[in-house]
Amino acid sequence: MGALLDLFLPRLCCGCGTRLALEERLVCAHCQLNLPLESVHDWTCNARIRQWGHHHALVRMGALTRYRHNNVAASLIHSLKYRRIYPLGAWMGQTAARLLAPTGLFEGIDFLVPLPLTPARLHYRGFNQALLIAEGLGAALNVPVRSDVLRRIAERESQTHFTSEQRRQNARNIFVTDRVQGLEGKHLMLIDDVMTTGSTMFSALTAVEEIPEIHLSCFTWAWTGGGERSAG
Repeated sequence: MGALLDLFLPRLCCGCGTRLALEERLVCAHCQLNLPLESVHDWTCNARIRQWGHHHALVRMGALTRYRHNNVAASLIHSLKYRRIYPLGAWMGQTAARLLAPTGLFEGIDFLVPLPLTPARLHYRGFNQALLIAEGLGAALNVPVRSDVLRRIAERESQTHFTSEQRRQNARNIFVTDRVQGLEGKHLMLIDDVMTTGSTMFSALTAVEEIPEIHLSCFTWAWTGGGERSAG
């Protein structure tokens, strides 16, 4: 029956659009083999974390893939966000857990905290891609997801012509914390789909680190050039 259905309604890869084999689900073997995986697994000493070293609560920061225009990572994120292939979010989270758990990135995490959308954006899109990824990751790692810790109160304006410092200033006061009782001393991991300038994650980190004795790590499914070690 599955083969007959696939004949008339062929399932296509979310990465390249080619027809999936019967045993394949969502992403073809070729795209999985060609995921642009982050090769630097020093999560406590990479370019991103050194850039934000003044955040006293920051423990680790990492990503599964490298994001570049039109690469496989970018295509999968586009399929999730704009083609609304909801099961892809769980697949992305589960894949990250399988490939990165041995690297220690998720060690000691008490809760996963997906970065929220504003109510207006959530209503327009109908779902939060960071939450879908976090749920897949949490199910694979057996770590609870907390979507009630952060609340997004503003969208950021376009940052195309901003300097790095202007981007950080533009990203301030985007998030506030909610329902943080009992989180003192816990280790939270902030989750998002992709990090480019990092300003959105920076704002979320700034908001959550006000929780007393909190420990924070950050994970995005993809990032742009975040893993290189800084010199010196």
